[in-house]
Amino acid sequence: MSAIQKMIYSFVSLTNTQSIASHFYSPKKFMPRIFIPRLAYGAGISMDEAHDLLDGVPSLASKPWTQYWQRIGKNYEAKQNFRAASMCYIMGCFPKEDFPWKDEINYLKRESFKKWCLGAGAPFEERIIHTPYGKIRYYLCPPTVLNGRAPITIFLNGLEGSAEEFAFALGAYLKEGTGFATLSVPGSADYDAPMDTHSDQYLKCVVDDICKQPWVDADKIGMVGFSFGAYWTLICAKTDPR
Repeated sequence: MSAIQKMIYSFVSLTNTQSIASHFYSPKKFMPRIFIPRLAYGAGISMDEAHDLLDGVPSLASKPWTQYWQRIGKNYEAKQNFRAASMCYIMGCFPKEDFPWKDEINYLKRESFKKWCLGAGAPFEERIIHTPYGKIRYYLCPPTVLNGRAPITIFLNGLEGSAEEFAFALGAYLKEGTGFATLSVPGSADYDAPMDTHSDQYLKCVVDDICKQPWVDADKIGMVGFSFGAYWTLICAKTDPR
């Protein structure tokens, strides 16, 4: 890449004008390198197929970006590939915005994920908690082999992640005797309200709900955070003795 190209991409990133620049340059050039392996692994497709999907992105502007991933997701659904469909919808969900097309693709993401769970035998249960701070949506998964109360690990994704994406990676561990909970950070599409200084209370409500489950060993709760989820994991460890 030439020095002039580097300056252009740096300027676009600093000014957050990717949606405008993508009319003149391939949108793929503005994606982080991790985007393609993340899409490939999450969807369960080859790297070449992920490359091809990214080559087809028409724009980084909100509506065409979202509608592109919605169309690709529906193509996978027609082939009964609900994991790939859900992952494509996840790509189209972000960033979170209050537009009808974002609401629609969020709904499609959850519905295709439920279909994948049924086909894959993955017992992830969608739970919705109503709190004084707003609604929270997350997934709870008991171990497939249960002998008494079980430990549980909470996986907390970042602002550009989703609760569903974790489940694709956890499938191999469902028989190891531990339960899982997956959710995204406050302020993402699974919450009613934006992130603020009291958002740790959201996560406390999730832990409260988890501890009410008869199969959970409340003395053995762990949390793993990715990206901004790592920040909130540290906050939880500091503010909640569980």
